[in-house]
Amino acid sequence: MPHRTLTELRAKHGLVMWLQIGAMNTMAILSADAATVFFKHHNHAFADCTITKTIHIHNYNKSSFTLALYGPYWCLMRRLVTVAMVVAKHINETAPVWWKCVNNI
Repeated sequence: MPHRTLTELRAKHGLVMWLQIGAMNTMAILSADAATVFFKHHNHAFADCTITKTIHIHNYNKSSFTLALYGPYWCLMRRLVTVAMVVAKHINETAPVWWKCVNNI
């Protein structure tokens, strides 16, 4: 079971590990608190993702800002998505009031 193996590795090696899975080097952060600190202070160092040939061939890199390189486009899209999520959350929070008004009509 992968989650049990990661739990054992966490107990032995700590909250942040550098793993080599095949030819791929991977950083594993095994704690929500450590991930919060990491992404709060070091997110720009790891913001760019690797665009593989497969992603280019299928043009997936042009279809999602999550695969975009860090820069002005990515920052703008992040702001827009964040605002959309906040607005959607606010709409969902006010839904009971809407239903009450509709039922009173």
